Amino acid sequence: MEYNERRKRVEELPIYKKGKEIYDMTRKVCDLIPDDNEHLQHIKGQMLLDASLLTVKIAGAEGGDLYD
Repeated sequence: MEYNERRKRVEELPIYKKGKEIYDMTRKVCDLIPDDNEHLQHIKGQMLLDASLLTVKIAGAEGGDLYD
């Protein structure tokens, strides 16, 4: 299967779409965190990392035929 076809198939999965939704919502919440608070900036980074890894892991599972 061609790369673009596989990518499109993954991006159409409901669980992938939900992961993107979670990332978008996390991004909006993180935009509210003040820049002058070092502790919250660390938490912000962790939140964004976790949210972005969600879709990466879903794509990886689909690529390895681990998700039906």
